[in-house]
Amino acid sequence: MLGFACMGASCGFERSLLPRMAVQIFNETKASTRLHFVATFGLAKALANAMSGSLADTLGRKPVLILGCLVGLPVMPYVIVANSWSGVTLMNVLFGLSQGLLGSSLFFLLIDLMGSRRRGIAVGMGESTIYVSTAIVNVLAGRLASVYGFRPVPFYVATSISVLGLLSTIPLQDTLDQVRAEQTESERINRKKYARLLSTQPSKLDEERIDTPNCTDRSRLDTTNCGIGETYGSVDESYVSPWRMSTHTLDTTDKEAVKENDGDMETQPMTAFSFATSCYVSTSRRDQRTSSGPLRSVKMLKSPETSLSSLLLKNRSYVALCFGGMSLNFKDGFCWGSFPVFFKHEHGLSDVRTDWLIAIYPLCWGSAQAFTGALSDRFGRKSFLVAGVGCCAVSMVIYVLPSYCWGVAAGSKHFHVWVAADVLLGFGTALAYPALQAGAADEVDPAYRGLALGFYRFSRDMGYVLGAIVCGPLTDAIGYEDTFLVNGTVLCLAFILLLVFYSDDQSEQTFEFSTATDATFKPSPFTAGKSRILTAGISDSW
Repeated sequence: MLGFACMGASCGFERSLLPRMAVQIFNETKASTRLHFVATFGLAKALANAMSGSLADTLGRKPVLILGCLVGLPVMPYVIVANSWSGVTLMNVLFGLSQGLLGSSLFFLLIDLMGSRRRGIAVGMGESTIYVSTAIVNVLAGRLASVYGFRPVPFYVATSISVLGLLSTIPLQDTLDQVRAEQTESERINRKKYARLLSTQPSKLDEERIDTPNCTDRSRLDTTNCGIGETYGSVDESYVSPWRMSTHTLDTTDKEAVKENDGDMETQPMTAFSFATSCYVSTSRRDQRTSSGPLRSVKMLKSPETSLSSLLLKNRSYVALCFGGMSLNFKDGFCWGSFPVFFKHEHGLSDVRTDWLIAIYPLCWGSAQAFTGALSDRFGRKSFLVAGVGCCAVSMVIYVLPSYCWGVAAGSKHFHVWVAADVLLGFGTALAYPALQAGAADEVDPAYRGLALGFYRFSRDMGYVLGAIVCGPLTDAIGYEDTFLVNGTVLCLAFILLLVFYSDDQSEQTFEFSTATDATFKPSPFTAGKSRILTAGISDSW
């Protein structure tokens, strides 16, 4: 937690001081130039997040954490002596690398320690610590700058905080061995689950239909009366031979089942007669409509994705999560570089009011995350994601109300409107932010968690780059108010994608057996299409 606090405090100095220094010390009046430091920060942080996942999975979490602390040490001392805005912008590359390596490794450590059932709590605790410390330091840095000037006193304090962050890594223990143990346990549970599914036999069977004379002769297994026909259009398509049922296989997303004797994931036929004397697989809709008798259900955990390519190509939930994270940082990149100038120079607010408006947003964001991450573990991620992104979109409209309704000159009289917008923006981000990262961890196998979370954090932090590159020129061309509305549009698109494509069911699908005439695979509503039973192309071996 101390590492998270130091990370957020360093970011607080940048958010509060650098935009105002750009205008008052380096005379950068254009938003497109002023936001360059956000773009370099975001690009470096995104690349660091992408690298930190594989590094943390191979080298360990702690070495990556120490590397991030060392990379960020020269940044604050350089700002003290910098004589050009371009130099600050380039040095911010190191700050982005440091924040990416620090954030990723700290979250990997916390998620590993908290376990699969408390990922939302882990992410919420970490994010809450970061942004509460950011908010507190926003106010502190503003007061230090008003009393002692922008340089050097505020950045002496910032350098001391960076050194404290490095010292906080000494007592930490790596969790890579714990991750490997979790992976082994996950594979054992999946083998046991699949084996139980393959061997389950319902009671009160329809013995008469199974005991068909034509199916007792092994030489007649390939006839249309006893086997599955070449096409589903044959008249006997509803009948499945008991002998053919003995080789019927279970196909998950990766077309794998579990071989229990050696633990490898590979296709395994069912034991002969294990299902032949108990149930039929119906390939006819007519059979499914006319089936009768009670149903028994066997629950099966879904097979998690095991590679980044499969996540990006097959998993729409993961893609929606990545875009949702990108949209949140898209608006944050714009707000980070624009809030100090928008409130102080555009609307003439005092330094004190400007500092508070800069701080309220991350303060609400950070404090609420202490609860929203844990609640998403209990009540599901989707409602938090959709509600959070929707609140952020609405807040973008509220920021422009004083200008559109009362004019720029009257903006200082409507401080309370911006306070309400800050609260809504912070609370909305708090609802979505931990659920996004925890949801990305839900979608992947533990052995690949670092890679998947690293790519999610890469795509999320590319939002800083896009926000700075797009919103800077837009602000110069159409003004701050219309640029706020552009950010609201991007958030509305993320809202739609999460609402339509994201599925937050992590656990199970149902295999239902009818004691009368059929056995059908019915995916749960949240995981439809992710796993299936194949009835075509069944092997002739028995």
